Amino acid sequence: MRGSSRRAPGANVAWQSWR
Repeated sequence: MRGSSRRAPGANVAWQSWR
């Protein structure tokens, strides 16, 4: 889920934040 940053700029940050 690293390329997801292109679809969600803020969502991608949270995805790795709670990981």
